[in-house]
Amino acid sequence: NSTVSQSNTGIASANPVVAFINFVVGSVLKFFIAAMGAAVGIIGTMLESVLSIRTFSDEFANVIYPAWEIFRNLGNIFFILAIVAIGVATVFRISNYQVKDLLVKLILGAILINFSLTIAQAVLGISDTLQQQFLSDRSGAVRAIVNTLFVSNIWADTPGAQLGDFSETIRIVTQFFIAFAAFFAILAIAILVCVRVVILWLLLMLSPIPYVAMILPTTRKYSSQWWDAFINWALVTPAVGFMLNLTALMTTKNSTVIQDLAAKGQLAANES
Repeated sequence: NSTVSQSNTGIASANPVVAFINFVVGSVLKFFIAAMGAAVGIIGTMLESVLSIRTFSDEFANVIYPAWEIFRNLGNIFFILAIVAIGVATVFRISNYQVKDLLVKLILGAILINFSLTIAQAVLGISDTLQQQFLSDRSGAVRAIVNTLFVSNIWADTPGAQLGDFSETIRIVTQFFIAFAAFFAILAIAILVCVRVVILWLLLMLSPIPYVAMILPTTRKYSSQWWDAFINWALVTPAVGFMLNLTALMTTKNSTVIQDLAAKGQLAANES
């Protein structure tokens, strides 16, 4: 067995050149990991602030309430004119209007359009309840999940390893790629959640339109499109919370795999 040399810098390896390269690579990657961890802490704080917004509350809806009132009033005018037209058609016995079918839809739409904002808020309330099961709005909740990917025991130093050892470099490289992926994933999630707030405001503002569009067969597709978009954006945060928790859980549970591989690599290097 060859003698393992150790310098005053703490670099240990049988080959000084390889040890120096491993030391440089490890040091640079650890710097970027620390930088990404700090950036994720800032992004996590912003993400928690956005997630703390109660999208089902009146305070949230007050931003678009004046515009919603305009669309609601226009919808009510449409229903009034439509009901008057059906009344005229009934008086003059004009049968091609399919009076009975349209009348039921018009009465139902005229009632629901005035509660369109309340109905949308109820859906957002259900979404918020689901979100709370995965992402609590309490301080540090999101950062606690994210930190699992950056500073949990999965990245504990390998016993007997030093910066410059090949096994230690492999551990740092593995940490870097996971941290790199986590950083951009959290950044994308933060952007998505911010965009969600704006889109929900727009959809709430336009919430009277689906009840008008559902009346005629030719416009019914627009009602379905609004509901599809609204449900999808409402369920974004519960889905994000579930995936974040699942990722953190999988990373923590599988931490022993990376640790065992690094320890075996270090043992083989020491025995060589």
